[in-house]
Amino acid sequence: LATQETSQAVLLKCEVRIYRSTNCRGEFARFQTTSSSGKEWTFDDDNWKSAKAEGDCFQTEFYDGDWMAKDNQMQEGTFGCIDFNYDLSADMPGLKIWAKWPPQPPW
Repeated sequence: LATQETSQAVLLKCEVRIYRSTNCRGEFARFQTTSSSGKEWTFDDDNWKSAKAEGDCFQTEFYDGDWMAKDNQMQEGTFGCIDFNYDLSADMPGLKIWAKWPPQPPW
């Protein structure tokens, strides 16, 4: 009889940091998830200027705080330091992060 090896699923983690200043400098806040269906955070303080992502990231969406004309910014995968565009800078009240899907077992 053939047997299948069972093992724990490996969860892949994505970490995004948002910064008070451009060029990923100054005070920062860190957000992490292993969810491939995405995890969302919202906050009252929207004065953020830049961000970077490390680990196993699928995509990140930065929310535009304008209620009339939303101009959310999407970033694919893991990325080095980015400065937010003028509309998003100092007007970013939340974000959503998706980690990559864990690898599938070979059977």
